[in-house]
Amino acid sequence: MRARTLAELYEVKSIIMTDRSQAEMARKTLMGAGFFVVENVEDIVFKTQAVVMGFKEDQTVDARNMIRSYEPSAIVAIERPSRNCNNSYMSMKGLDLSRKIAKLDEFVIKGREEGVLTVGVSDAATKRDAGS
Repeated sequence: MRARTLAELYEVKSIIMTDRSQAEMARKTLMGAGFFVVENVEDIVFKTQAVVMGFKEDQTVDARNMIRSYEPSAIVAIERPSRNCNNSYMSMKGLDLSRKIAKLDEFVIKGREEGVLTVGVSDAATKRDAGS
């Protein structure tokens, strides 16, 4: 798990942002990797603690405000679809995922504008992280 590796190597607070439908799985995965999942970023005291934030598909995210509030050292996008020139989120097979996923690519876009290091990890060019 990349969050655990970053937490062990650096003094980072792990904040996992994902689709609301995937939040519980992310919590369980973090616990399996040895993290203690807490409810709020302010509750993170030890590097083995993490927060999972689940966003609804139609939720408007104020990424710039959150970035300024949390002051991240880096934003790491892992296997996240990003919008295309038509503002649609497509799968590798050409399926429109726009109504099924949270629009979290704003964190990468706004993070880059704010001078935050952005890192992408992907196995396909249709994902936000492939172009980061």
